Parts: sequence; structure tokens; C-alpha cells
Amino acid sequence: MADINGLTNSVIEREQAKVDQAVQAYEQEQAAETETKKENLKQTFVKRKFNLEQDSKRQLDILLNSASLRKRDQILETKQAIISDYIAQVKHSFEQLDAETTKKFIESVLNEYSNPEQYEIVLGEKTRDLLNNSLQVNATVSNETVADKAGFVLRQGSIEYNYLFDNLVEEKTRTLQTLIVDKIFKKP
Repeated sequence: MADINGLTNSVIEREQAKVDQAVQAYEQEQAAETETKKENLKQTFVKRKFNLEQDSKRQLDILLNSASLRKRDQILETKQAIISDYIAQVKHSFEQLDAETTKKFIESVLNEYSNPEQYEIVLGEKTRDLLNNSLQVNATVSNETVADKAGFVLRQGSIEYNYLFDNLVEEKTRTLQTLIVDKIFKKP
């Protein structure tokens, strides 16, 4: 019986060794698989962290650019308001010219044309009221007026030369804008 016990013990020990070896192999396999999963998770974490950082940087750049554009737009709006106000003041100044200055202006324009007697002057309503029929020039002064305007139109047949003050200012607006920008907004 001792042989059976010895044989049984020997078989059990061999089987136990196989089971222990299989368990050890399984544990090693599981440990390797766990390490692989850990490494994959680390790589995924690093990628996600990098992507989040990149997204955050892009969002920050967008916010900074938006703020910069808003500031630039506000500056441009302010400049445009100043320019528009200045041009309105220039128009108003033209409308406030005294009768003597207005007469001199009309005479100087007529002197630029040969044969001024061939032209007809159509006064703006505001200029006619200012001059009170006191304009004495070598051209015909029409009874017709340009409603609610200052200045005049010089007419030769169907050709009209517009010297209405608001039109003169509009023609010079680009030059005025450049002058204003150069004088006021140039950085030192």
C-alpha cells in the first residue's frame, strides 16, 4: 500500500506541478497583457493630453485674434466718426461763408474760364439768400436756384459744372480723409 500511496503522491505532485506551471504561465501572460494595456492607456492619455493642449492653444489664439479684431474695429469706427464729423464741419463752414468771400469764390471760378459771358450761374438757394441779388459778374445769373444748397452750378448749354459746396467737399473727401489720418492718427 505504500507503493500506491507513493504512486498517488507522485502523480498528484506531477499534476500539481503542471497546474502550478500553467497558473504561473497564465499569471505571466496576464501580467504582460496588463503591462500592454497600461502602456496603451498611457499612450492614449498622452495623445489626449496633447490634443487638449493643442485645442486649448487654438481656442486661445482664436480668442486673442477676435479681441484684436474687435479692438481694431473699434479704432476704425472711432477714426471714421472723427473723419465724418470733420467733413460735416467743413461742409458747414462752407455754408457759413460770408457774402464777400462767396462773391470772390464765384469770381475766381469764372476767371478760370474763357468767355465767362457764355455761362449761366445757377445759385444754390442758400447762396442766393446770402447774396441778395448783389452778385455782379460777367455771366448771366439765373433766376432758377438749386434747392437747399450753398454754392452754384456753372452752366454752358447742356453742360453743367458743379460748384455746390457739399459737392466740392465730397470730391475732396478722400484727400481730407488722408490729411486727417496723417495729422491725427499717425504714430510718432
